[in-house]
Amino acid sequence: RDYELTMKYTVRMNTFRRNDLLKKTVEHYHSCPHVHEIQVVWSDLANAPPERSFFKLPTNGKGKDAAAANKFPVLGIEPALHFEVHSVDSLNNRFRPILPIETESVFSVDDDLYIPC
Repeated sequence: RDYELTMKYTVRMNTFRRNDLLKKTVEHYHSCPHVHEIQVVWSDLANAPPERSFFKLPTNGKGKDAAAANKFPVLGIEPALHFEVHSVDSLNNRFRPILPIETESVFSVDDDLYIPC
């Protein structure tokens, strides 16, 4: 593994029909300097995950988002945001990753838990 990835972690976030909390929490963890990736565990069979535009996230480091885009000093890139869509509604889906996890460390959290960076 890359040395840089040993200094970062993946956030796996469980959510269910609370997009207001999801928005706030994703935006918070996205600003944390050592987050490599945010994987949202989506188990809502009736609704699709929100579009990326739903979240206020820096995109390319140009214009007014330049300062926010530079908050990630270890690799110099923004954390990736992925929705892991499950076909079964279960709280245990957080322990059944579909997406690959590139970091050694994983922070498993619910959408209503806000831990400072």
